Amino acid sequence: MRIMKPLLYIYILIFTTVWIAGCKTSKNILAQKNVSDDGFVIPSLSEKANLALEKAYFDGLREKYLGTPDKAEDLFRKCLKIYPKHAASYFELAQLFADKGDIVNAEAYIKKAIEYDHTNNWYKLFLARIYDINGRYSESAKIYEELARANPKVIDYYYDWAMALIYDNQLKEAAKVYDLIEQHFGVSEDITMQKQKIHISLNDIDAAIADLEKLIKKYPANGRYYQMLGELYLRKDNEAKALDAFNKALEINPKLAYINLSLYEYYHNKQQENKAAEFFQKAFADPNLSIDAKVQLYLNRYFTLEGIKQNLQQEALETGKTLVKTHPNEAKAHTVFADLLYRLDKNQEAYEEYKKAIQLDNSKAIIWNQLLTIESTLEYWDTLYTDAEKAIELFPNLPVFYLFKGIAAIQLKKYQEAVDVLNAGKDLVFNNNLLLAQFYSSLGDAYHAMGNNELSDKNYEEALKLDPENVYVLNNYSYYLSLRKEKLKQAEEMSLKSNNLQPNTPSFLDTYAWIKFQQGDYETAKEWLEKALNSGGSQSPTIIEHYGDVLYKLGEKEKALEYWNKALELGSKSPTLIDKIEKGIYIESEEE
Repeated sequence: MRIMKPLLYIYILIFTTVWIAGCKTSKNILAQKNVSDDGFVIPSLSEKANLALEKAYFDGLREKYLGTPDKAEDLFRKCLKIYPKHAASYFELAQLFADKGDIVNAEAYIKKAIEYDHTNNWYKLFLARIYDINGRYSESAKIYEELARANPKVIDYYYDWAMALIYDNQLKEAAKVYDLIEQHFGVSEDITMQKQKIHISLNDIDAAIADLEKLIKKYPANGRYYQMLGELYLRKDNEAKALDAFNKALEINPKLAYINLSLYEYYHNKQQENKAAEFFQKAFADPNLSIDAKVQLYLNRYFTLEGIKQNLQQEALETGKTLVKTHPNEAKAHTVFADLLYRLDKNQEAYEEYKKAIQLDNSKAIIWNQLLTIESTLEYWDTLYTDAEKAIELFPNLPVFYLFKGIAAIQLKKYQEAVDVLNAGKDLVFNNNLLLAQFYSSLGDAYHAMGNNELSDKNYEEALKLDPENVYVLNNYSYYLSLRKEKLKQAEEMSLKSNNLQPNTPSFLDTYAWIKFQQGDYETAKEWLEKALNSGGSQSPTIIEHYGDVLYKLGEKEKALEYWNKALELGSKSPTLIDKIEKGIYIESEEE
């Protein structure tokens, strides 16, 4: 829509007009003829008074444009003392008050100016602007209408009249003003499109179609108008005419932005999904269709709160590839494609796309968070460590990046550094108990690795106070207690809770089994280890070794040896495993 002119622009025009008018007059340039209250012309001032008025007025203008408004105000008030009906001085005072933000006095003074010179269009225009500032659009519309009807060749008055009516929500009246503009000045895209928007707002689709047909008649080679016409026919459920219009638009300009999108929506609404997918792909291959529009379309078509629409997963992958190919230098393209890959558990590919997004735009913390999450999932500990450091440099007040660096440092056996960075990040957490619990949990892991059981236990306890159902803490804390053969009853309760919260998790099942092992309940331990093996733990060297240990305790020594060998084949790093195999006996680990 056309933007309202700022008051400063009006001031400049008015000042220019007054100055030029002044230059054209003879010696007595400010001896205006004014209309008195009873309608008679009053006599001119004396020559002396007239000269004093002239001097005060132009001195006031000089002070105004020298940036001394208080002096200017005094001089214009002096003019009014010499001649109380001096319209130009009232106008200048109105401007000075408007500059100070005193709209009430600005309105009062401009009304006095109009009272003493009701033929001056600039004064009326200034009052209309005052009304606009105050949101009194119905009043400003009346002034613009008066100006337009008195000056039918000045198109700006019509524009302002229509805009004031639109702001006053008099849409039908605004459309009539645009009709007047077309009558006086002919059909133009700007005016007709404004009118069409109004008709659409009023849900007068027939009138909106008529507007477009006018434009098509004047500009038959503009495919965009046919496209818009097709959209309107769809709103009237006239699919045949809509398709004709879309095809005509495509014929005129095959590279027309959004035309493939219009055809996609047409076929999608008709549930012709193969055809819809064809035009959707073409839309995404169109570099003229903005990346923002494509991202929104991509999310709407393929994403749900639960994940990716199952029947469109392959199409989503193909469209994502098209998106990053068409917009290789747009971080948004790589990000939305990475989000899709991540939701489809294609973590390696998602990692690569997030990396590209970060290289193009490293200012989005949420993308860094996604990248670090995937690096953690993929166990890229070196990369996680360095990328978390970069994220901390960019976002030093976001604690989550300290957590990622701490986790990576633990995995890289930089335990003291992990403790330091985790404590630093912990102090940044505000009003987020779940995140704070993760810091305490990781501190527990770090202190455990350092052999500081007291601080390890303390941090795990703090984590569970904040997040009593954190299955990770429940499992790790209970497992480490079982290795030390300490607080086994508490360990059993925590482990059982973690298994109830997250059933069929092999490592959790193994923890409970090992607690029962340490309690000497080998039958129960065997039962839980078999659950672990059947729940996906058959490739875990720790679970396999533990199962061998239980079998040995139950007297099944040959079978125990078989499982110990299998654990070795799976890459077990247990310090006692080789001794067990060579000696054929159970040997308690130093950890235990």
